[in-house]
Amino acid sequence: QWILIAMLPCLFWTLDWRLIRFNAPLALVGAYVALSSLKGFWYDFYLIDVALATVFYRLTREAPVRPGRIAFSLGASLLFAHAVWAYDYRVYCDKQRLSTTVLEGLERAGRITPDAMTDGTFGYLGWKLFDHYWRHEAITDMAGFQGYVHRNRVVVETELPWRRAFKRDALHGGETLGEGRASIGYFSLRYRVRDLQDTMAPTLSTPALVLDPATYRKRPYPLDNREWSGYIAASKAAYREFRSDGTFGSGKAEGNSGGIPIDPAGTRSDTGPAR
Repeated sequence: QWILIAMLPCLFWTLDWRLIRFNAPLALVGAYVALSSLKGFWYDFYLIDVALATVFYRLTREAPVRPGRIAFSLGASLLFAHAVWAYDYRVYCDKQRLSTTVLEGLERAGRITPDAMTDGTFGYLGWKLFDHYWRHEAITDMAGFQGYVHRNRVVVETELPWRRAFKRDALHGGETLGEGRASIGYFSLRYRVRDLQDTMAPTLSTPALVLDPATYRKRPYPLDNREWSGYIAASKAAYREFRSDGTFGSGKAEGNSGGIPIDPAGTRSDTGPAR
């Protein structure tokens, strides 16, 4: 984020200042940037809005753009660097999607519990554990639910488009829970799931917490459009029940499945992944 912000002055260098006209479109872009700056934090995806505003502003200009060689080279380099970053981010997202799908399948099959999901994403672990954390712990940190999850337990390793091998060739000890192939960065690559079984490892955050199986309620994560539709329908039913009598007493819209039509094998349905 800071690198992206630091590179903004370089973009001003590539700008043809002859295109600047103090008129309504420029005022609109300036106001948008000013309002966006009031957010306190400027994440990288906010820059997409600024880029689109700049493009539309440029489309209102009639003067041709003739950047010099240095400015053109700098702009091309920035575009290339962004393309490299975007592809790396695609690989990262594919690995996160695979991790969520695999871990969800293993939990549905009864082979692991959330406190062993070392490679679970932050959002996925929050889906599994935050409700339990909120109900049973003294909340000191909104991310404190990670205190349930142990390091060096279930990990999901993959090959990479530029490295057709696992980062660690051999994992001594532990248990192999699964392996296969998945699409990562538009390539079909191998993956493997290992439980390192290091029960003495620290948790992902402090303080360390204990997940009590007697009070923990499973909360399956929807893996496709069919399951998301079931979850949304159950949520609406629960809301209507709450509006009618102020409680969720009947439990029709709750329960372990959360209204999701669960595939016991933990695989995706024919509807394909949720978009």
